[in-house]
Parts: sequence; C-alpha cells; structure tokens
Amino acid sequence: MTSTAIGDVTPAMIWREGLAKTLLSEIKLPGPTGEDNRLSFPPKGTIAVICGDETYRAVADDMAYCATLAGNNVISAQSYDDLPLDINGVVYCGPEERVIDLNRKLANRAGSIILRFFISDQKRTPLPEDIHYFVTEKTITINTAAIGGNAELLGLN
Repeated sequence: MTSTAIGDVTPAMIWREGLAKTLLSEIKLPGPTGEDNRLSFPPKGTIAVICGDETYRAVADDMAYCATLAGNNVISAQSYDDLPLDINGVVYCGPEERVIDLNRKLANRAGSIILRFFISDQKRTPLPEDIHYFVTEKTITINTAAIGGNAELLGLN
C-alpha cells in the first residue's frame, strides 16, 4: 500500500499507529531480586527526509510518516545542501546513483554520527520494523535494594 500525502489518513496508517504504540512501548525486563530493569525507545530527534526524485514521493511520504510515528520531528529537504546542522538522521528516497555521494557528504559532516537510511526502490512500503530505525534503544537498571533495602547486600562477596 502506498499513501498519497501525509495529511491523508488510510486504514494502513491507522494500523501502523497501533503497531507503533505496541513496538515502542516501555518493556519491563526480568532481572534478579533487587533490580528494576526497563527497556524504552525514545525518538532520535530531528529526521530529514530527502526526496531525490518526484517518482519517489510516495515512498518519502511513507518514511516521513513512519519517523513521525516514532515521535521524531520530521523536516523535508531537496538535497544535502538544504540540511540543517542539528539533525539526528537522514532518509534518502531516490535514485541509487546519488547514494554514494550523499553518504560521503554525511560521513564528512562535523558532529556526531547520524542515522542514514537509503531507499532506491520506488514501490517500497514501510515495514513494521522500520520504526526502530527512528528510535534509540535505552535501558535503565535501578538497584532497588540500595534505594530502600538493605544496603549491606551490595558489599557481600
């Protein structure tokens, strides 16, 4: 299924929203007594979507929607030169021959390493697992025994 504009709501989009909530919900992980372990998926931040050719517009719109579902701010850009410095990822939808040049430019940018996702298939639709490209995996472990339990347990050999 390909969508038209981001503003159009289709049954597939409603399904993806429900799936995104499930895939991105915080998970309580098992652990030893005295530990609280959690896995969460916060958004990466600002994702730029570059549509390299109008024949890729539907794919670019679908990927922008997917990044938005993950909680990111999404901006549209026509080329590398239009990208702001403070982005956390780039999705390029367009002809394959432009990918190598764009990848080199992104790799040579100052600052932190950013997400790079290249799509050269005009008929590609987002897969459920694509949403994980647009989030960061975060784990938190809290030692609940030290918070209010017996702190001497931490010193046992």
